[in-house]
Amino acid sequence: MLGNAGGSGTFESPFGTVAAAITAAPGDGNGIVYVQSGTNPGIPAFTIKDGVQVLSTGPVQTLATVQQGNVRLPLSGSGTLPTVTGTVTLGNDTTLGGFNITGFTGNGVIGNNLRNVVIRDNTIGTIVGNGINLTGNLSGNVLIQGNAVSNLTGSGQGIFVNPTQAVGQPLQVTITGNRITNTTAQGVQITTANNSTVSLVISNNVLLSTTGTGIRLYTFNNSQLRAILDSNQIRQTQLQFGVDQQGINVEAAGGLTSNLFALITNNQVNNPNFFAFPNRIEIRGQRFSATNLCIRAVNNQTALSGFLWNNFNAGPGLFQLEPRVGNVGTENTNGVITPVAAGTCGFP
Repeated sequence: MLGNAGGSGTFESPFGTVAAAITAAPGDGNGIVYVQSGTNPGIPAFTIKDGVQVLSTGPVQTLATVQQGNVRLPLSGSGTLPTVTGTVTLGNDTTLGGFNITGFTGNGVIGNNLRNVVIRDNTIGTIVGNGINLTGNLSGNVLIQGNAVSNLTGSGQGIFVNPTQAVGQPLQVTITGNRITNTTAQGVQITTANNSTVSLVISNNVLLSTTGTGIRLYTFNNSQLRAILDSNQIRQTQLQFGVDQQGINVEAAGGLTSNLFALITNNQVNNPNFFAFPNRIEIRGQRFSATNLCIRAVNNQTALSGFLWNNFNAGPGLFQLEPRVGNVGTENTNGVITPVAAGTCGFP
């Protein structure tokens, strides 16, 4: 790709622009736009149409085939990511893999009302906005894997996913193996609302020097969130607006039928300041209004402040807490916390 204008899209005569290649690619799920880094000064913002993968030669790229299994694409693994100087907008059933998205005002990667997207092996940074921003009626599977997100200003969240869909459209979100550094807001924020039903895995991520919370889960308006937070490393989260400073914050915020079930395991959290009730702690679970919150916490390590389990409302709904095993750090509770047997939250 990125050859002279008028190219036909063959190896010998590539398209001159990414946008031209996306337009020509079939949208049946078999279309691949394959981009070499070249010497271009920067690829402008582009939109991926439904059913198309946009990949670069930077990381190793493989293609699943019927006859030969997974086949490595020619020239992939060069280590050089093509630079994109504007927002990438995703369509349904799309993949974005192997780009350096940098140097502008706006969110790095966005999607609204989508199903089935993959964002992997990109670097996103030095922008005024969120790194990855997915909102609206999301369904199917969302995979965010192996990205490096850094140096964000403005709204400044590393990864923000805000599903608001009707009952009957389940969503699986997997956020794994990413590195997020130097943000002006949360490293990862998942906000579920408006009847959404979400299964979430956040695992094996590294978050450094985020302003505010490293990983924040927030559910309200009759939404259902089932979350696994496993083997994340979170260090040096900074104080945001003089209020919040948590490595991990799991929060059931409102709506009588809202439920948040969280398995928090094997995470390492090291904040730079000691406990200051109720805001500055390593791992916090809290419940507001008429919601249900159930937490199982196992084998987590907190260096200074430890844990806070916080129930602000004694009305309808419960804050249930399974026995904690193998955690390192001081534990604090506030409000009515209901001890329950292991397995009550529904995790093995």
